[in-house]
Amino acid sequence: MYSFLLWDDFKTYAMNIRQLECFREILITGTVTGAAKALGISQPSASSLIANLERELGFALFKRARGRLEATPEAQYLSTDVQQTLDSIELTAQRAKQIRDQRVGSLVVATYPDIAIDFLPKVISEFREGRPDLQITILARRSEMMRGLLPTHLYDLAVVESPSEHPSVEMEEFTFDCVCALPENHPLARRREITPSDLDGLPFISLLPEHDIYGQIERAFADYNASLNVVVETQTMESVSGFLRHGAGVGLLDPLTARRYAGQEIVIRPFAPSITQKIALVLPRDRLRSVVLEEFIKVLRSALGEVGR
Repeated sequence: MYSFLLWDDFKTYAMNIRQLECFREILITGTVTGAAKALGISQPSASSLIANLERELGFALFKRARGRLEATPEAQYLSTDVQQTLDSIELTAQRAKQIRDQRVGSLVVATYPDIAIDFLPKVISEFREGRPDLQITILARRSEMMRGLLPTHLYDLAVVESPSEHPSVEMEEFTFDCVCALPENHPLARRREITPSDLDGLPFISLLPEHDIYGQIERAFADYNASLNVVVETQTMESVSGFLRHGAGVGLLDPLTARRYAGQEIVIRPFAPSITQKIALVLPRDRLRSVVLEEFIKVLRSALGEVGR
């Protein structure tokens, strides 16, 4: 059975992975019954897993409220570490399965969610033509989770947003200009280019403040003495585009998302000043690369370069 050690005040606690999986599923479903169903175990077994975990940790993880289990503040603090631990184990299990099955020609690609919806499936589908035995695993993770996964090297190639240097990996950056997206019947749709002055005080759909693009938008609006009226903050460009398509406001999209939805209830216009999105291809440093990985890097680099142009 998998286990890991948590040190606190010189006391050692052994937490098995099944307990952590149960903890994660209760966070997701809000009930022990839902967690048990997701894990394929009985409800008493799930209850026992959580009770034992709470006893070993020395604090409560959940409180019952309105018929559901709500995470305590302590559980919320712990949740990110638990998710990163389980992600690493899933990656390790995936790699072990590849070794065990002796599959020739396989790639594990870790990526942020937006690019995994349409862009990567298109590139990979075209790449697999003539390679029927090639097996590719896509691991879509939120950007904050990706940062924890990069040093593990349990992937062949990663695509990350807002890249930051790390000594154990090599990065190749790509920079894209974001564009303004508007509901198709919006008065500004007649403009050839949009500036912050045009969007002064209008309902604005934005990424979360911790995203690099948010800070760029704030500075651009300040430079134009325009009011940035953010009415919705969300985690992904895909979600931003959904609000725009439903007429909730205006916003900026990266070109990968914009070209997927242009003409589908939104119109796309150039935006000035330049608001840039940076992504990077990430490769573990000092690791020999397979021929198929080298070929895939060339294809992906070309596809990203085409988007930039």
